[in-house]
Amino acid sequence: MSRNRVFVPVITTLMSADPFIHGDDNNIQYKISYGHELENQNLVFKIQMVGNGYIKGRQAPSIFR
Repeated sequence: MSRNRVFVPVITTLMSADPFIHGDDNNIQYKISYGHELENQNLVFKIQMVGNGYIKGRQAPSIFR
């Protein structure tokens, strides 16, 4: 099943997550992207969680203080 892309990143970087919060074995990273949406060309700043090389689409990043 192919999915149509809605967001096109212009620049993307990965940042390692704190292993104390997510555990050492999960290999969690944050994918931080800046780009635009295809339908209306709005600029978007997007943060996603990545685990073992795959975007965790149903898991939202959170801030722990």
